Order: sequence, then structure tokens, then C-alpha cells
Amino acid sequence: MEQAHLVTVLFKATKAVEEKIKNNISQYKLTITEFGVLEALYSKGALFVQELCEKILVPNSSMTYTLDKLEKKGFIRRTKDVVDKRSFQIILTNEGYFKTKEMLKKHYKFLDEILVNLTKKEKEVLRDLLKRIGKNELSI
Repeated sequence: MEQAHLVTVLFKATKAVEEKIKNNISQYKLTITEFGVLEALYSKGALFVQELCEKILVPNSSMTYTLDKLEKKGFIRRTKDVVDKRSFQIILTNEGYFKTKEMLKKHYKFLDEILVNLTKKEKEVLRDLLKRIGKNELSI
């Protein structure tokens, strides 16, 4: 019985945070997936499509659509891999880099506001607990 309540609380908290993040990101005229791609490219540099899919947990078919939209907006460009001409690396354009940098600065402040009621220690404990739950689910 207690497990069901814990999972319900976890689910509700996840949905509430996701909605807040979606609403915040919408001011940039981006979806949460597009924003995730930009954040991954900003922090990791050039990535192959498959790497992006793994980083932000999006299927390849959805990623193609997302990349097309970001390319049209001028945020990214695709470059053919030197070794494997069939593969593309995705990189931020200069404009994409600087816009993403500004968005992330504001976004991280927004995330601080969401977690303002937690101490540093509580945030660490929460992160560790969520990782353990996630690892357990992946191993089942």
C-alpha cells in the first residue's frame, strides 16, 4: 500500500515539474525535445544522431523531425562524418550556440526556483534515490 502511494507521489511530482518546464521553455518557441537537443549539443559538443537519441531518450524517427525543425530555425546544422559518409554529426551554429547559452542561463535559474525548498543535501539524496529507482527499473 505504501509503495503505491510513493509511486503516485513520484508520478505527480514528475508531471508537475514537467509541466512547469514545458511552460517555461515555450517562451522560446521550442518544444521540450528541441530544448533537450540544444542543451545536449551545448554541453557535449557535436553528437551523432544516435547519441542524441540516447541522451534525451527520444526515438530516431522523432529525432529526425526535431532536427529538421531546429535546422530551419537556424540553431543547428548537420555535417557528414569524415569516416562514415552515411552518418551525420549534429552541431550548433554560432547563432544556436549563443542563443542556447542565454536560454540555459535563464533555464538553470528557473530550475533553482523549482527546487528552492530543498537543501543541497536533500537534492543530493533525491538524485541518488531517483538514480537507484531508475537503475532498478532498467534491470527488470
